[in-house]
Order: sequence, then C-alpha cells, then structure tokens
Amino acid sequence: VPMLERALSQQPDNHGVIVNLGIAYRGVGRYSDAERMYRRALELDPLSVAIATMRGFQHDLAGDFAAAELEYRTAVELDPRVVGIPSTKGAL
Repeated sequence: VPMLERALSQQPDNHGVIVNLGIAYRGVGRYSDAERMYRRALELDPLSVAIATMRGFQHDLAGDFAAAELEYRTAVELDPRVVGIPSTKGAL
C-alpha cells in the first residue's frame, strides 16, 4: 500500500495506480479507502467494466447487496460478455 500511495502522490491521475491502490486497500480491509479510489477511477473512466465489477465486489463485502447488484448490472450493460460476476449473475 505505501508504494502505491507514493506512486499516486507522484501521478495523481494515473488510472492504473488508482485502481491498484483501490484493490490494495480492499485487500487490507480499508474498504472506505478502496471505494474512494474506485469512485476516483470512475471519474477518469466512467465506462470501465472493471471498476463497475470491483465496486460490486466492494458492496458485496460490505453486505450492501442491492448496491452490489446495481454495479454488476452496470458492468453487464457496459459489456454483456463480462465475466467474473458472482453467482448472482444468473439472476441479472
């Protein structure tokens, strides 16, 4: 996490750094920080299927299943071929 935070301070609009920092935050249980990074990544790329999917996972982890489903639906709408959506995909 510290290395990615330093990279972000040097490249504040680097989409890859932002996304990877969000993933790293999620991995260490810093869910609100992860969500903040995902929102920032969406500002840079609002049509990102990967970000919509990650936000869905994030909401799942937080127990907000309605919000997760909305994100998963967004991902599928952006790209119907999207893979990696949890088992709720069949219900979408």
